[in-house]
Amino acid sequence: MKILSSIPTHMLTGFLGVGKTSVIIELLKQKPEHETWAILVNEFGELGIDGSLFAANCSEEHGVFIQEIAGGCMCCSAALMLPVALNQLLKRSKPDRLIIEPSGIGHPKQVVKALTSGHYQGVLDLKAVITVLDARQLSDPRYLENDIYQQQLQVADLLLANKSELYSDTDFENLKRLRESNSKLGTVELLVTRNAALRYEQFAVTTASKSIAKPEFSAIQTQSNPLALGLASKQAEASVPKASPINSVGYMEQESQHDGVKSNSWRFDKRYVFDSQQITELLTKTASLRLKAVIITQTGLLSLNRINDELSQNVHPMMTPRSASEPQSESKIEFLVENTQSLMLNTQQLLACRIEQADED
Repeated sequence: MKILSSIPTHMLTGFLGVGKTSVIIELLKQKPEHETWAILVNEFGELGIDGSLFAANCSEEHGVFIQEIAGGCMCCSAALMLPVALNQLLKRSKPDRLIIEPSGIGHPKQVVKALTSGHYQGVLDLKAVITVLDARQLSDPRYLENDIYQQQLQVADLLLANKSELYSDTDFENLKRLRESNSKLGTVELLVTRNAALRYEQFAVTTASKSIAKPEFSAIQTQSNPLALGLASKQAEASVPKASPINSVGYMEQESQHDGVKSNSWRFDKRYVFDSQQITELLTKTASLRLKAVIITQTGLLSLNRINDELSQNVHPMMTPRSASEPQSESKIEFLVENTQSLMLNTQQLLACRIEQADED
């Protein structure tokens, strides 16, 4: 009878815009060649943009498998998708290590509970919850008074103060004061990083603190646990909403709303190649709480990530997708706005930025 060891699992939580995805991309660059990693990423919006960014940096051939859960918190509005997506990911990848990135405005306590209960006991060994923060947010009471923000601090086994190259003396002082005012955080290890540069050695050995109630894990018999066999319920899979196919003209617009935040998003298939400068200027001048995009341009796969007035912009080489369902087969643009706010952008403005529309294959 085969015995299956539990999978080392790490969760990276943190508020919108702190750089969780950038931290994971930096870790992917350091992945040992002999290891297979699985990444489960949950995004508040309807599009899996982070998954496309990961795919632009690694592939299954390099031992990196990606599964996305979009459309709200994986333990709330998207709760049904969590066990199905995780089962599918583990079945496909059979990983040596699992990384989970919840939504920046998801509920981390519920994610921890879901990962340390039921069939996941003995399958996932939750090594640590890494809470990524931007100390510049600590001077704004809107963050410190936010329940989700507080939950992210409370579940931390490791605090990662990211973007420190942008901190002022006041930001460093606020970070020190935060730890001194919270007995739990005062005992948690703090790492201060520049440009999301978390070293693999610091990440891999971090263990869960005893102050977070997590069950003990042990080896399990594969016959006794369907998750260990990678068996997902066909009935559950059928109930999970699939991404809508793009229409015959090659693009579609979506709008949704969860927890007081509205998402406006667009998808364009690979026939639409955009002018990098024009699309960047258009998107970055559009007011919103958050902008995330991966766009096929004449220079490569352009990624845009803006929160408040801070913009991160990169160009990644285009890899040839094996199928039309793979991330790089389309462009994705998503804005988050307050539910009372209207987005001053329309499809025709986006289409005006394209430079070519190639014939369909």
